Amino acid sequence: MHGASITAACRRLLLGLLLASATGCGLWPWSEPAPLEQLKPAAPLEYGVLFNADARLNANRTSLQPAPLKLRLFHLRRQEEFLNGDFFSLQNEPATVLGDSLLGSEQFFLLPGQQGRAVRFEVPPGMRYLGVLGEFQDLQANTWRLVLSLPEPGVAPLAQLWPEAAGEGARTPRWDAQVFAGAGGLRLTPCAPEGADCR
Repeated sequence: MHGASITAACRRLLLGLLLASATGCGLWPWSEPAPLEQLKPAAPLEYGVLFNADARLNANRTSLQPAPLKLRLFHLRRQEEFLNGDFFSLQNEPATVLGDSLLGSEQFFLLPGQQGRAVRFEVPPGMRYLGVLGEFQDLQANTWRLVLSLPEPGVAPLAQLWPEAAGEGARTPRWDAQVFAGAGGLRLTPCAPEGADCR
């Protein structure tokens, strides 16, 4: 008699444990793993600059003949070294002058009268400024240096907010800055009304 009651009690205890286990599983639902596309790193920020040139670009003081202008772009952590460096040191020994502020560089030629020369690049970590150096024939008569400030970290440049601008056939390309080169040298200009848009 006592054995039967003990067996029944054991059954009730076992049933209670099973029910508690089932309830516990309901309290801690299993979740699906995150999709693979969510695990991918965020796309790097991009920065876009539009360059335009006057027909009298880089004219010699004596002959007044225009000439192609070599432009150098420096990706910088800081602007002080670039602003304090002299032209020939920046031209010939940029790594020495700029030190660890220099994150990268590129160069290209801008032709007299050329319009819409686009430069777009990925912003490396730590970059806060873009230094623009123009190798003018007459350095005294031309502003040969410009510094462009990039947005604060965590704020996407305008070119990143409209990624379709980078594709072919985009009806409204947008740029973060526009630089004009002509008589008097380099200067920042408002964006042209011909479809370009920048701050």
